[in-house]
Amino acid sequence: MKKAFAMIVSALNNRNKEILSHLLTQDLYEKTLQRFNELDAKQEVENRNILNIRDIDIKSINIFNDKVEIQVAIQNNQTYVLRDKLGNILNGSDDKIVTSLDSWKFSKTLNKDK
Repeated sequence: MKKAFAMIVSALNNRNKEILSHLLTQDLYEKTLQRFNELDAKQEVENRNILNIRDIDIKSINIFNDKVEIQVAIQNNQTYVLRDKLGNILNGSDDKIVTSLDSWKFSKTLNKDK
């Protein structure tokens, strides 16, 4: 889960729509594209830098027919910064480390044939 979390955050930072389209639900992917469009309209760039993952706590595991969903809480240390087109910081800081508790849901369709 650490790798998946890091991969998604990296893809968000790099606006890698190809990776995000495979890793996010359709609804979340569309919301992410809306956020990218909002940032583009304002000529702003945001970046999260995950410094470390302190803890992953499995909150629930559910199996529905051929799909398993795992809800996790991910406690991590990160920096966040929002910049304008000139690179001026509008929000956050490159130096201020904040502890974040993110709630994520991972899901996978099970292959019943195997």
